[in-house]
Amino acid sequence: MKQVLTGTLIVLAMVLVAAAFLRLSISAGRGGETNPLYSTHRFDPYGTAALYRVLQTRGIDVQTLDRPRLPETQTGVLLQVLGRPDDADGLFLDDEDVNPYALPPAHVLEWVARGNTLIQLTRTRTGVMTELGFSDASVDEPTDADIYFDEDAVEAYQRKGGAPDDQPGRVVEATWLDEDDADRWADVRLREPMRFTQDTPEGWDPVLMRGGEAYGGQIEHGQGRVILVGAPTPALNRELGELDHLPWLLALAGDGPVVFDEWAHGVGHTGTLIETLARFGLVPLLLQVPVWLLFYRWSTAGRAAAPEPSTRRARSSLEQIDTLGRLYDNAWNDSEKFTRAYAELLTRLGDGCRCDASEVVARLQARQDEPAKRALELIERAARMSRSVRPTCPRCGYNLSGSKGDRCPECGEVVPRRVRRLIRQQGTVAADRAVRDKGRWSDATMTRILNDAATTAQELSRA
Repeated sequence: MKQVLTGTLIVLAMVLVAAAFLRLSISAGRGGETNPLYSTHRFDPYGTAALYRVLQTRGIDVQTLDRPRLPETQTGVLLQVLGRPDDADGLFLDDEDVNPYALPPAHVLEWVARGNTLIQLTRTRTGVMTELGFSDASVDEPTDADIYFDEDAVEAYQRKGGAPDDQPGRVVEATWLDEDDADRWADVRLREPMRFTQDTPEGWDPVLMRGGEAYGGQIEHGQGRVILVGAPTPALNRELGELDHLPWLLALAGDGPVVFDEWAHGVGHTGTLIETLARFGLVPLLLQVPVWLLFYRWSTAGRAAAPEPSTRRARSSLEQIDTLGRLYDNAWNDSEKFTRAYAELLTRLGDGCRCDASEVVARLQARQDEPAKRALELIERAARMSRSVRPTCPRCGYNLSGSKGDRCPECGEVVPRRVRRLIRQQGTVAADRAVRDKGRWSDATMTRILNDAATTAQELSRA
């Protein structure tokens, strides 16, 4: 069962990797059919990726809208480069003039009225135009007898990523006129454009003109404005550098922020698993998964060797304690061992006298019983040992015998209280040779003193 599960995981991982390779290779090829027409994700002549990146390099805040509504905090310019509603090949509603992916017109115009700008480049009438009062007669389509291709044929050819020089449709060069002095502002090239007739709503300013025909303009709405252009041609990758397209679009965008409407192209914020991995650069990690699985399968193949029986002898708690004691004994020098043992001696006798260790000598001297006398003798025996123990600095190891003050004269470290007590005790013990030899430090002697102190402490407590 385990081998079957491992094999299944390896097969699934290989399929996933193959899909990732295919998806990334298509995107890397920058083909025309894999991404929506006029999208910023499309890098062939019929996308808007070039305009998106030019605005970025100019320091303008550029964003994409991949949700069905504009955020409440969003401000700036909404750029919609739209295709015809039947661009999705049957994914739209029965009415071919309705795009279900389009933003709600009332919501967009409410956003414009707050002081923002909407730019629409499209060949067909939109819901925003209808809300503003453009009737069917206000947005006209070419009906000349010598025109053999319509907007549907143009966009169908562009969706396939055909050669730009061979695409159908007529080309119109119009002029965007300045609203103040009527001088030429920009020459604009449009392919198979939509025309705006004279029957237009109040406030409409047709400024994209060719002769007496209007192919675009602008209209004020609240505190903002709506700019309409009869074809998406000027914003496309191939046409962006032609005529005055780039400076004209930069002038319309202003200081931004500029939001490209990708929701109208059917690009949502969820995406696929492969797109998410590619966005975060995790594809190399994905490619390593089959290698890991194969290595795991190889490492677990065959029979596992039986574990060798343990031959280690169990250690008793006494052995462990003895080992710990030896480690402590090797880690401490004579000075450290004496100060700790002497402190333990005073603590044990203080427990017997029911007082603090610092008060034990005074308590014992005030008593006249035999346990008190034996306790004072133990303290004197331990104090005589201090003559053979060199008090040292815990930081640098300097010999502090006979030093004054509370700091080491070598390194300046503060001398601990227990070391200062040892220095004082050395000064109170007789310095003759016989006393020093009798009271020389040894671990065994101090152990006997501590054992006698435990017995004496019990006698003191009972007395």
